[in-house]
Amino acid sequence: MNRVLFVVLLLNAVSGFAVQKILRPMSTCVYVEKIPETSTGITLDINIIDGQKVTISSGMKGKQMERAEMVGSYRRTLEPKSKGDFEVYIKNEEDRFINLSISVYVDKTQEDTDKTEMLRKLVEKLRIDLLNIYNDNLKLKNANTDSLLRIKAAKSSMWLICASPIVYIGLNYIRLNIIKGFFSNKKSKRI
Repeated sequence: MNRVLFVVLLLNAVSGFAVQKILRPMSTCVYVEKIPETSTGITLDINIIDGQKVTISSGMKGKQMERAEMVGSYRRTLEPKSKGDFEVYIKNEEDRFINLSISVYVDKTQEDTDKTEMLRKLVEKLRIDLLNIYNDNLKLKNANTDSLLRIKAAKSSMWLICASPIVYIGLNYIRLNIIKGFFSNKKSKRI
């Protein structure tokens, strides 16, 4: 019974989206979340997985938007006064691709009890933990790819190192025969 109640509260308490996005160089992306009724808060959470410089503008449609430059992660909580559209503009100012994750959560108004508040905190902690695990997983994947490239380069250099003694022995053998040729008795050719 408690699990069913937890799932129902979870589905009713939060709406929004969570997306992982790869931005092209010098491009802008727009995300919109509709807010059908007055909510208790909007949480915007953006994490850069791979990349450096991103500019973010966020706020309610038709109103002054807050503009910020982001380096690692960005978190903002808003309390809108009325319903409408919440917009997030993300601009990649680099000349290479940027991989980031974007999450927008809208908390709806409902009865606040001790259990609801406890569940809300638990869900928020769980969401942060899952997001951290996902980011760590992507970092490990990138590290594995880099390791494979280094192994291939090392394999090529190992073949070269293994072949160098054989070349050295061959060159010394040729040199020995040339030296022997200088000091050996030469047979005169008779006609």
